[in-house]
Amino acid sequence: MGETPLEKKLMELAESILRFERFELVELSFGRGSGRGLLKLVIDREDGVSVEDCATISRELSAVLDVEDLIPGSYTLEVSSPGLDRPLMSLSDFLRFAGRLAKVTLEEAMDNQKVFIGRIMRVEDGNVILDVAGKGTVTIPYQNVKKARLEVEF
Repeated sequence: MGETPLEKKLMELAESILRFERFELVELSFGRGSGRGLLKLVIDREDGVSVEDCATISRELSAVLDVEDLIPGSYTLEVSSPGLDRPLMSLSDFLRFAGRLAKVTLEEAMDNQKVFIGRIMRVEDGNVILDVAGKGTVTIPYQNVKKARLEVEF
């Protein structure tokens, strides 16, 4: 993904704190709106993320950011869990959530289609294998995945 040098530094810093606390960084973004910065982190862990977890990570990261002084000016720090429609950011995410329903958007269309919704069957040789209703098994090269999220099932 095309992160800025500042986002890259923030990612390294956040990942070191998260690793220590046994969390993974799902997403990080930093932007400025009306002069004030907004740093957003989405974190996850095998057994889930509580509100207390988000508060703990926020306090720890905030303290380190104050010392490191990486972000010029004022900013807001937002730490949250990925929710039910969690983004899938790597092949290991697809592997971890095998059996779950996902929505995958492609960079380049396959069979005149850019969006597939299907059950993640497996990951094989750099490909994501989905079971798509009405189409059967669809093999998607991971490098063609633009974005992907879990679908909420009831």
